[in-house]
Amino acid sequence: MVTRDQVSLIAQAAFLAERPRLKVEIDTLSEDETCGNTLEEYKFDYLQRELTEEANRQGLSSWDYQLQLAEDEGLDVSALRAGDKRAVAKALGIDSLL
Repeated sequence: MVTRDQVSLIAQAAFLAERPRLKVEIDTLSEDETCGNTLEEYKFDYLQRELTEEANRQGLSSWDYQLQLAEDEGLDVSALRAGDKRAVAKALGIDSLL
């Protein structure tokens, strides 16, 4: 089964592959811009912000957008989607209906 970390990594790679300018922008970030984080943490946060903004533009949550990107890359994310649906149903108290 695919893990959430694998989905995130593949989605981030696909997202950057479609946006070469963003990759250059992230690669040229400097320590002066990190706001107390390490450079790697800052680059990760920067990428996550951009990914979340694109997800919002498409009317999706960041996670759903990452699932979509990973799926577009050939990953089978059906087990994760089913697990998410079960978790939501359980939180709403309607898991017995599934």
